[in-house]
Amino acid sequence: MDPLWIELRQSVPQRINVETLLQNLHQALQSDDANETAGLSILGVFQEMAQFLFLNQQILKATFATLVKEFMQQRQSGNPMYGSQILCTLTTMIIETGSDEALLIELVNLLLDVIEKIKSDSNKLLKTTACDCLRELEIMYPGLLCAKVGHFYAMSQAENSFIHQNYMSLFVTVLEHAVQKLSISVDGSSSNQEEIADLLSYSVPLKPFVIPEAVSAMNIKRFQKDGVAIDTVKDTSSIRRGVQFILDNAHLMSPPCMVYTLLKLMSCVELSNTQRMIFKALFLQYSSSSDIQMFHFILTLELRYAMDMYIQQEEGTVQPWINPWYLGRLYAVSPTVPNYYTSLVLQWLSDAPEKEQPVGDDLDTPVEGTKMLELQPSVFDKKDVMYYKLKTLLQDYAAPDSSVVEGPSRLLNNVLVELKKTVNYGITGEPLNALFRTLYMCYLTCYQLSPEAEVDWHILMDLVTAHPELIHHVTDLLNTIKQSCPVSSMPLNFLASLLQHLVTSVDVSKLLAHLSNHLFLLEFSTHQSDIDPSIILQILKRFLQDGSLSRLGMWDTGNLILQICCTVMRVHQTDDIFNELTELLLLMDKFGDLEISDRARFYLQLLFTLSAERLSALLASATCVGSNTASGSTLSQIVEARITGKVYEAPEIQTLSPFLTLSRVSKPSSNAYSKCTREHTSQVDVVQYYLDNLDTSVHGAVTLEYNILTTHWPAEISKRLYAFTLRVTANGPYDPCENICIPYVTVGENGILYSSDLKPVFLKLCPQEPVPTVLSINAAFTSENGVTYVSELPRINIEFSDLFQHVPILNCKISPLDLFSAMWEKIETSQQIGTCLDVQHVVSVIHIPHQQSSQLPVKCVRLIEDYSVVTQNTGQCVFIFLPPKYHILMKFCCHTTSTAISIATDNWKLLSLINSFLHA
Repeated sequence: MDPLWIELRQSVPQRINVETLLQNLHQALQSDDANETAGLSILGVFQEMAQFLFLNQQILKATFATLVKEFMQQRQSGNPMYGSQILCTLTTMIIETGSDEALLIELVNLLLDVIEKIKSDSNKLLKTTACDCLRELEIMYPGLLCAKVGHFYAMSQAENSFIHQNYMSLFVTVLEHAVQKLSISVDGSSSNQEEIADLLSYSVPLKPFVIPEAVSAMNIKRFQKDGVAIDTVKDTSSIRRGVQFILDNAHLMSPPCMVYTLLKLMSCVELSNTQRMIFKALFLQYSSSSDIQMFHFILTLELRYAMDMYIQQEEGTVQPWINPWYLGRLYAVSPTVPNYYTSLVLQWLSDAPEKEQPVGDDLDTPVEGTKMLELQPSVFDKKDVMYYKLKTLLQDYAAPDSSVVEGPSRLLNNVLVELKKTVNYGITGEPLNALFRTLYMCYLTCYQLSPEAEVDWHILMDLVTAHPELIHHVTDLLNTIKQSCPVSSMPLNFLASLLQHLVTSVDVSKLLAHLSNHLFLLEFSTHQSDIDPSIILQILKRFLQDGSLSRLGMWDTGNLILQICCTVMRVHQTDDIFNELTELLLLMDKFGDLEISDRARFYLQLLFTLSAERLSALLASATCVGSNTASGSTLSQIVEARITGKVYEAPEIQTLSPFLTLSRVSKPSSNAYSKCTREHTSQVDVVQYYLDNLDTSVHGAVTLEYNILTTHWPAEISKRLYAFTLRVTANGPYDPCENICIPYVTVGENGILYSSDLKPVFLKLCPQEPVPTVLSINAAFTSENGVTYVSELPRINIEFSDLFQHVPILNCKISPLDLFSAMWEKIETSQQIGTCLDVQHVVSVIHIPHQQSSQLPVKCVRLIEDYSVVTQNTGQCVFIFLPPKYHILMKFCCHTTSTAISIATDNWKLLSLINSFLHA
């Protein structure tokens, strides 16, 4: 164990109790050496742990007295921040512990003593904190300060500094409780009438404070439940005077304080039977507020007092303050309004009760006709804005008395147009999901109103064609529509049209670029019995006729294609598609993976042997067996079980520990440039002529030769392995590697695995960028006992030098020296001019030190031996090609203690790799 830890544990005294802890905290708080930082930390402990530290009343009283004494010392000359924290701590202790009345009276008197000196420039922070503490006490003990409401009203009027809003928030909180108390005790007596009239008077002195009777029983919930509006016969002028004062000075408050104060005023207005028109000026002033809190309050005011905003005139017409529906339209379409404002307004419009909507000729529902065209979704709408826009529109389209003709279908077409624009702008993820949910909601409403409405789905079809990654969203949409509207023919019609469009109008290269998405669409379509399966088979045939899928031999891709074929044979009648299915399976016979080609031949034999009914029943039973058993059964075993009556379990693939490795076959160094002609070409632009004849599909790959070695031989497998497959995966910017398939291999005496033709293994790498990589290799094979095994091989590091090749100029008949000189000159010129087309061209110089005079490093010597195009008087010239299309040109200049290498390349990213290679 660490000796420092032992010393620390030994130095820790015995555990202390709460009393000792508080005693130590009091001493630290009153110590002359204590600073304000330590004091604030101690006060924070008191605030956070008050409920547990002050269970003992004596400890509570002692701590309370200590803090009051500390506050009195800090009040005049100390830091106001520190004094404010003491007031907050005292208030927290009283609220958390629910202490006796003596401490509560002492605290309230202390706070009243702080706030009573108004118009004073000193201790404004203390006054602010004291007002907030009194407000918290009033909230926790409703009615505690009701007798002082007149004094708070006078203080709010007299205070003219920035802290006036704290006085007003305290006043309105106490006023609300006072009005609630009066509404509960209304009995028509004259004394009660006088109490209402003298609500804001100074009948009770500010100090000393006395707790009102039964204040502990006064609860705000009881007020809200039992309170009734004060009779209009009563004189409530004092209440209206206090409310009007707050409204006249509300603009002087900060938005959070203003919203809190106005919400309290709404309760006072309702309980005192004051006219709601008192909010008219405030409503008109802040109806276009840019503050989200005030704007939310305005909407709350509209929703709460909707009918009170309209004045009944003598002629029977309705005269509003302002039409909230037109206000909503204004906020919904204005380009300067933030999106969260727009969504808030639209949500209010969609959720507003119908009975509270304006009536009359001038206030008709603005959705009808062209009055709500502004609420049509636009391309720049966010997901929540578009959702609430459509919800508002559809709610009115679905109204029984709606006079909109063909509104749903036109709206749905507009949604499709805007959806296409939005996706073309690059919208993905959660916003895209919200757009499709909006589309589904719109279609569902339109279908319920008009099932025969004509909708132009070609827009969605073009969108899916341009963005195949949306196929998953489209299939989910079709499934949801089918579940919600079983009679709707839209899913099948759209799916059939989309498949026909892929066959006739989309190039196969575009389909192969998003192969996984299109295979998912085809697999989804095969389960629809009303879809013509010949279209699906035509698309698969186009995939295989390209040839790239068969050459790569990816097992996952081949398995998906065979799964689609199996579903077609199970769901559809094969008599009508016999020729198309046969041609497709024959193409699968040439697939690069042995297992896939064997399964394709097996499906072909079943197709030739069994009738359509028996084949469908057999495949259906295979699906049931595969889904109901843990391990499942292969199709060949099920067929054999039908014949012999036996049931076989599917073979398990066993994993072997690594016992194979790949060893690079070394080749003797040779300079291919020595075989090239040295005659000068007659071409004007040598570089352009070379680039025009450069075939990246042929020269853009690197072929590496390896032998398969064994570190040991597992006892459970035989010496001959069948269907031996190496699956190679390259990390980084590399094209998928083709699987290496060998019919069978045998192990020799030297531990080398020999194939049937006694040739080594060739790994073909196709880099998109010439950078080093790591190859992950797995082997799969079948032993003589019929068991399938898989084993992982050690990873292979492909170095930067492994990608070096000679420049492919044999077929171009270009002199290497001419091409080297022309390309060097072109790179230098490009760098000097700095054109946008040749920004990757760069020339640099690297110095390599060496100890002995005129002795090059070994790597440089090998580069010169293998890739030197000519030996000039000034040094050696090296010309290297890096697939798929890049070049490195070097000029070596040897000095006594170092070698300067001038490097030119058409890809500036290679400079760091060259530097690391030469200095390694």
